Amino acid sequence: NHFFALYPLSMPSPPRVRLLVDGYLRDEQNEHTLPKTINHLVFLFCKACYSWSTQYIHKRLQVEEEGTVLTLEPYLQAKNKFQVCVAYGAQTVNQGVSTWTVKCHSYEPNDTYAPFIGVTRNLDEVLKVTESTWCNRGYMFCGNASRIYDDAHWEEDVFDGKALFNSDGDVIEFTLDLEQKVIRIAINNHDYGIAFTNVKDGEYRFAIAISKIQNAAAKFEFL
Repeated sequence: NHFFALYPLSMPSPPRVRLLVDGYLRDEQNEHTLPKTINHLVFLFCKACYSWSTQYIHKRLQVEEEGTVLTLEPYLQAKNKFQVCVAYGAQTVNQGVSTWTVKCHSYEPNDTYAPFIGVTRNLDEVLKVTESTWCNRGYMFCGNASRIYDDAHWEEDVFDGKALFNSDGDVIEFTLDLEQKVIRIAINNHDYGIAFTNVKDGEYRFAIAISKIQNAAAKFEFL
């Protein structure tokens, strides 16, 4: 049998979609079950389109552009004080290899360690917390200081301070590999390699934490 997808010629460009592999390929009329091994391979290698959650998000953060752009609007606060603003991804993963690619469109580095990038356990009690980081319930990379945080590490520099994601135009690729139990990081097309090993099985969401000590905006986009 031949499997194919029909795309309407009247549409000017493909919409941003997420491919969901549930064990079937659909043609015009029928459903055909795929062998489990092929289904698993498709699941591992398909590229999903990610978006930000509008349910689990700090009140000062806004989601735009069909859910792919996250912005922090400027706001005033007391001198020498900073507030952590956390947002989570809308999708969850629990197997295979997942890579989140995020571009920084505007951010002003400061003397805090934000932005933090990582994955957190998909637990309601964790996701409801949007004013502090998730380092004790997942894996976290500090883009301003090239350090990692989890249950076993605290401010450990695994890349000699060279892996920085804190400036306009920076692009990070954060890869969670639940097959090999590792997390890898690449920034601006440079592969820094493995940041975390012995990653625990479970269901995860992508997460970002931004802390601001000044009246400046920040903007991050899923690519």
